[in-house]
Amino acid sequence: MGSNWKNFRSTKEYPSPSSLTYDEADDLKAVVQGPGKPAAIVSKKTVAGNSAVRSMLWGAGREGSGLLVKTAPTLIGGTVRVVGRPRNVRQIVSLLEEAHAALPDRPTERFHRQMGAALGYHPEAIEDYVERVRRRQPVPRNRR
Repeated sequence: MGSNWKNFRSTKEYPSPSSLTYDEADDLKAVVQGPGKPAAIVSKKTVAGNSAVRSMLWGAGREGSGLLVKTAPTLIGGTVRVVGRPRNVRQIVSLLEEAHAALPDRPTERFHRQMGAALGYHPEAIEDYVERVRRRQPVPRNRR
Protein backbone atom coordinates (compact mmCIF):
# COMPACT_ATOMS: atom_id res chain seq x y z
CA MET A 1 0.00 0.00 0.00
CA GLY A 2 2.93 2.33 0.45
CA SER A 3 1.99 5.85 1.42
CA ASN A 4 -1.39 5.82 -0.33
CA TRP A 5 -3.92 4.87 2.32
CA LYS A 6 -7.00 6.38 0.64
CA ASN A 7 -8.67 3.00 0.13
CA PHE A 8 -7.60 1.45 3.44
CA ARG A 9 -10.24 -0.74 5.04
CA SER A 10 -9.81 -2.16 8.52
CA THR A 11 -9.76 -5.94 8.87
CA LYS A 12 -9.50 -8.25 11.85
CA GLU A 13 -5.83 -8.88 11.06
CA TYR A 14 -4.93 -5.28 10.19
CA PRO A 15 -7.19 -2.85 12.08
CA SER A 16 -5.11 0.21 11.13
CA PRO A 17 -2.34 1.18 8.71
CA SER A 18 0.13 1.29 11.61
CA SER A 19 -0.58 -2.40 12.28
CA LEU A 20 1.11 -2.98 8.92
CA THR A 21 3.93 -0.43 9.12
CA TYR A 22 4.59 0.26 12.83
CA ASP A 23 4.26 3.96 11.97
CA GLU A 24 1.34 5.89 13.48
CA ALA A 25 1.93 8.62 10.90
CA ASP A 26 0.34 6.19 8.42
CA ASP A 27 -2.87 6.27 10.47
CA LEU A 28 -2.88 10.06 10.12
CA LYS A 29 -2.23 9.76 6.37
CA ALA A 30 -5.21 7.41 6.03
CA VAL A 31 -7.47 9.93 7.81
CA VAL A 32 -6.26 12.87 5.73
CA GLN A 33 -6.44 10.93 2.46
CA GLY A 34 -9.87 9.51 3.46
CA PRO A 35 -12.50 8.25 3.36
CA GLY A 36 -11.70 4.83 4.87
CA LYS A 37 -10.30 5.77 8.29
CA PRO A 38 -12.45 8.15 10.36
CA ALA A 39 -9.91 9.14 13.03
CA ALA A 40 -6.39 8.67 14.35
CA ILE A 41 -4.45 9.35 17.52
CA VAL A 42 -0.97 10.78 17.08
CA SER A 43 1.62 10.98 19.87
CA LYS A 44 3.61 14.08 20.75
CA LYS A 45 6.78 12.18 19.83
CA THR A 46 5.51 11.53 16.30
CA VAL A 47 4.42 15.15 15.89
CA ALA A 48 7.69 16.55 17.23
CA GLY A 49 9.88 14.28 15.13
CA ASN A 50 8.19 14.56 11.76
CA SER A 51 7.64 17.78 9.83
CA ALA A 52 5.35 15.98 7.36
CA VAL A 53 3.08 14.99 10.27
CA ARG A 54 3.03 18.58 11.52
CA SER A 55 2.09 19.74 8.03
CA MET A 56 -0.72 17.16 7.79
CA LEU A 57 -2.05 18.23 11.20
CA TRP A 58 -1.98 21.87 10.14
CA GLY A 59 -3.85 21.03 6.93
CA ALA A 60 -6.38 18.84 8.74
CA GLY A 61 -7.08 21.65 11.21
CA ARG A 62 -7.80 24.24 8.54
CA GLU A 63 -11.36 25.43 8.12
CA GLY A 64 -13.10 23.62 5.29
CA SER A 65 -11.02 20.46 5.56
CA GLY A 66 -13.95 18.54 7.05
CA LEU A 67 -11.62 17.30 9.77
CA LEU A 68 -11.11 18.29 13.39
CA VAL A 69 -7.86 18.29 15.38
CA LYS A 70 -8.01 18.27 19.19
CA THR A 71 -5.64 17.58 22.06
CA ALA A 72 -6.52 14.92 24.63
CA PRO A 73 -4.90 13.47 27.76
CA THR A 74 -3.25 10.07 27.67
CA LEU A 75 -3.65 7.41 30.29
CA ILE A 76 0.07 7.47 31.07
CA GLY A 77 0.53 11.24 31.35
CA GLY A 78 0.98 13.78 28.63
CA THR A 79 -1.24 14.47 25.66
CA VAL A 80 -1.95 13.24 22.15
CA ARG A 81 -3.46 14.81 19.05
CA VAL A 82 -6.73 13.34 17.83
CA VAL A 83 -7.53 13.93 14.16
CA GLY A 84 -10.50 12.98 12.04
CA ARG A 85 -14.17 13.42 11.39
CA PRO A 86 -15.56 15.81 14.01
CA ARG A 87 -18.00 13.32 15.56
CA ASN A 88 -15.29 10.67 15.94
CA VAL A 89 -12.76 13.13 17.34
CA ARG A 90 -15.20 14.44 19.94
CA GLN A 91 -16.05 10.89 21.00
CA ILE A 92 -12.38 9.87 21.30
CA VAL A 93 -11.48 12.99 23.30
CA SER A 94 -14.44 12.39 25.60
CA LEU A 95 -13.47 8.74 26.13
CA LEU A 96 -9.86 9.67 26.90
CA GLU A 97 -10.92 12.41 29.31
CA GLU A 98 -13.31 10.04 31.12
CA ALA A 99 -10.69 7.29 31.36
CA HIS A 100 -8.05 9.78 32.53
CA ALA A 101 -10.40 11.07 35.24
CA ALA A 102 -11.06 7.48 36.40
CA LEU A 103 -7.37 6.67 36.92
CA PRO A 104 -5.96 4.56 38.50
CA ASP A 105 -8.83 2.31 37.41
CA ARG A 106 -8.20 0.50 34.16
CA PRO A 107 -10.27 1.39 31.11
CA THR A 108 -13.42 -0.70 30.78
CA GLU A 109 -14.39 -3.05 27.97
CA ARG A 110 -16.96 -0.42 26.98
CA PHE A 111 -14.11 2.10 26.63
CA HIS A 112 -12.14 -0.23 24.35
CA ARG A 113 -15.15 -1.05 22.20
CA GLN A 114 -16.19 2.58 21.76
CA MET A 115 -12.60 3.72 21.16
CA GLY A 116 -12.03 1.01 18.54
CA ALA A 117 -15.27 1.89 16.76
CA ALA A 118 -14.46 5.63 16.79
CA LEU A 119 -11.04 4.88 15.29
CA GLY A 120 -12.69 2.82 12.54
CA TYR A 121 -11.37 -0.59 13.58
CA HIS A 122 -13.02 -3.73 12.26
CA PRO A 123 -15.53 -5.15 14.81
CA GLU A 124 -13.67 -8.47 15.01
CA ALA A 125 -10.38 -6.67 15.69
CA ILE A 126 -12.06 -4.76 18.51
CA GLU A 127 -13.44 -7.94 20.09
CA ASP A 128 -10.07 -9.67 19.71
CA TYR A 129 -8.42 -6.74 21.52
CA VAL A 130 -11.05 -6.72 24.29
CA GLU A 131 -10.53 -10.45 24.81
CA ARG A 132 -6.75 -10.00 25.04
CA VAL A 133 -7.18 -7.20 27.56
CA ARG A 134 -9.61 -9.37 29.54
CA ARG A 135 -7.02 -12.15 29.65
CA ARG A 136 -4.19 -9.61 30.06
CA GLN A 137 -2.44 -11.11 27.05
CA PRO A 138 -0.02 -9.01 25.03
CA VAL A 139 -1.49 -7.50 21.91
CA PRO A 140 0.59 -8.41 18.84
CA ARG A 141 2.25 -5.34 17.32
CA ASN A 142 2.58 -6.84 13.86
CA ARG A 143 0.13 -9.36 12.54
CA ARG A 144 1.96 -10.16 9.31
